[in-house]
Amino acid sequence: MPKNEIPSFPANRRVVSLVYDGLCTFEFGITAEVFGMDRPEAGPNWYQFKSVSLEDQVLHACGGLAVSATGTLTDLHQAGTVIVPVLISTES
Repeated sequence: MPKNEIPSFPANRRVVSLVYDGLCTFEFGITAEVFGMDRPEAGPNWYQFKSVSLEDQVLHACGGLAVSATGTLTDLHQAGTVIVPVLISTES
């Protein structure tokens, strides 16, 4: 019977998702769902998730939602992974 192996994680498990005016909420929601929720089945060392804005203003996401960042520029600089949630259009 195979042993249940716990996957190894990267050394720097700090993940930052950039938030910006016009943010694509679906794409951002995916990053928050994957990295921002507790995953007890993955063990105690799951990712640390923050959202960071480079803009100093109230942010308005698609669909009329207001967005505020949970992290700072320091979090951005310390991140092992930075995600920019964008909608890629295939229309010319």
